[in-house]
Formats: sequence, structure tokens, C-alpha cells
Amino acid sequence: MTTACTNVLPFLLQGQSSTDHGIDWYSQPSFHAHRHVIAQSFNNTVQPYTSVPTEGNNDVWALVLYAVLSVLGTTVNIFEISSLIIQENLRHHGNVFLANQAMSNLLVTTLGFPASCIAILSNTHRNPFVCYWQWYIALLSFSISTINYFFISFENLLRAYRRRRNRERTESGVYSCCCGVKIVVFAVFFAWFAGGFWVLVLIFYDNNHDICNRHYGYNFTFLLFLIPVTLSGLTFALTTHRYKRQLKELESRQCLESREESMHRQLFKSNAVAFLLFLCFWMPYTVLVTTSTNDGKENKPRTDFISGTTNTVETLLTIAQAYSCFCGLIYAFTNGTFAQAFTYLTRYFCCKSHPEFTRSTFQEKPRGTVRVHIGMETRVGERSTRANKLMSVVMHDGSRSNHYL
Repeated sequence: MTTACTNVLPFLLQGQSSTDHGIDWYSQPSFHAHRHVIAQSFNNTVQPYTSVPTEGNNDVWALVLYAVLSVLGTTVNIFEISSLIIQENLRHHGNVFLANQAMSNLLVTTLGFPASCIAILSNTHRNPFVCYWQWYIALLSFSISTINYFFISFENLLRAYRRRRNRERTESGVYSCCCGVKIVVFAVFFAWFAGGFWVLVLIFYDNNHDICNRHYGYNFTFLLFLIPVTLSGLTFALTTHRYKRQLKELESRQCLESREESMHRQLFKSNAVAFLLFLCFWMPYTVLVTTSTNDGKENKPRTDFISGTTNTVETLLTIAQAYSCFCGLIYAFTNGTFAQAFTYLTRYFCCKSHPEFTRSTFQEKPRGTVRVHIGMETRVGERSTRANKLMSVVMHDGSRSNHYL
């Protein structure tokens, strides 16, 4: 067997001779298993088959994905903040946390995704700075959202336990003391300060998790943010129990809840659904990076930080960032007040026409009325004048009257 291989190898390297044109090299049994190798050696017209996608296609798909997510997320979050302004029913202190949540989502949709699009268009997406920029922006949005959802759940709990006699008086009760203007503003600034401080700690102190270099490991600071997430889940569960008990009490007394209570209960449902969506998007990634161990197999730095090959952790991070684009849609589909505001804003920005034409149309109606009124007065005046002439003719001699008639 070894002798046969050594005899065939120089012949293959030498190539096909002029006397071997009639031999069918592809039908030889000894070369049947390596048919694609011989085809590439002797026939230059046959191209080898490749199944690896081109790099340009990956860049195009990544550019389209980030552009769509950026436009959709920015529009939805701006609509959510605008809804809190134009709707009078949503103008209360507790909904400031909803505006804060939309602003934290805008970090990803206005700073993270657009930076990736610019990097692809400028052919700088292999720069590690682009990866770190998107990575730390996502962490900042995640940290602010976890703290902010705890404040939202706590505010909903206090509103659910607020007594009816204290709902009319705005300066009494536990809710007014804990959810005043100064306290709400302090809580908003605290969420941003705590989120930014946590990101700085990850950068300079406990950088055991580096997704850009594919270095995954146990990180205690990630587990710290599971505390507000757990407290938020327990608070939402307690608030749900309170609202169910309140509805049973009203049903037993054969009473109906007020319009304000119904609106607050519907808003609580929207907040709870948004929090569950937050868990579905972010918790798989958080649990995976906190429980994974670095075995050395994935410790290779990425050469393409946006459109290159990705693993499970990087795919989960992209899915987690997409939460910033769909959070506002939860309120639009689950709350009637937000749906009305979203519809109004969509018609105003997309279907706006010339207001001057409508204004001139409404101004033509009083003119037409005045003209008709003047015409009726003229005809009545003519009829009265003719009647007076007839009466004067009747009062005179008959011959003259007959001649006139």
C-alpha cells in the first residue's frame, strides 16, 4: 500500500501527460474518494464549493438590524414620554418613573445601536472601542432599569393600599409622604447615579466578565443586582394580591370601583407585564454570565465585534438589548390611555395635513348665512312694497284699479 502511494504521488505532482488525454481520471476507483481534489488539480475551470457566507452579507444584515431597532426603539420611547405629557390622566408623581424607564431605554436606541451602524458604514467595526461602547451602554441601561422597576413596584404597592378617604386629600397619607415630588426626583437621580457607579466598578475594579474578549466568569457584582429584581417581583406579587382582594370586597358589597381606581389598576397591569418582559429578555443572559466558568476554550478575542461569528452569550446580549425597543409597545397594547395617546401622536406626525384649509372652510359658513339672511330680507321688503301698492289701488276708483291689475 505504501509503495503504491509513493508511485502515484510523483505522477500526480507532475500532472497529466500528453498521452493520457483519453483516460478518464474521474472514473478511476483509486481516485473516486478524492474526486474534488483531482478536479481542482487537473481542471482549473472547476471551482471548489464553499459554504462560508461572505463578510459583506453579514455587515449588511447587521446594519439593517441595528438601524431598524434604533428607529423603532427611539420612536416608541419618545411616544411613551410624550403620552405622559399630553394625557391629563397620566400626570401624577408616580409616572415619573415610567418616563425614567423610557429614558434608560433611549440609551441603547440612541447611543448603542446608532454607534454600531456608524461603525459598519465607516468600516471600523473591528475596533474594540465599538464593542466596549455598546457593552457598557447596555450595562448602564440594565442597571438603571433594575433600580427603577423597584421604585415603580413600590409606588404601585403604596397606591393600592391607599385608603379611600385619603385619595381626595393630596397632602395626607403614607403615599403622599413617600411619593412626594422631592422624593420622586431624588429616586430618579439615585437610579442614574447607582447605575453609573456600578458600571465604573465593573470597569476598574471587578472586570471578571469581558464580553469583547470573550472572557466569561463568576462576577459577584452581577449577583448584587438580582436583589432589586427579586424585591420588585415580590412587590408586584403583593400588589396583585391587594388588587384582587379589593375587587372581591367591592363585589361583595355590590359596588363598582371608581374611574380613578380602574385607571390605576390598568396601569399596574401594564407595569407588571413590562417587568415580566424585562425578566424574559435580560435574565437568561444575566444568569448565564454569572454561573459560567472560563474553561479557556472561549478566551479568544473577537476580530469582528459586530457582524462576526457569535456564541450563545453574545446572542443573548443582543436579545437583551432589544428589550429597549419593545418596552413602550407593552403600554400601547395593554393600556387604553397610552393607546389613545399613541394613536394621536401617530396621526399627528404621520397624517398631518394643511391646517389653513380647514380653518378657511369653517370661516365660509357664517358668510353664506349672512348672504341668505340679506336675500330673505330683500325679498320680504319687495313683497311688502307690492302689497302696499295693491292696497292703495283698491282704495281708489275701480276703473283705475282694474287698469292697474
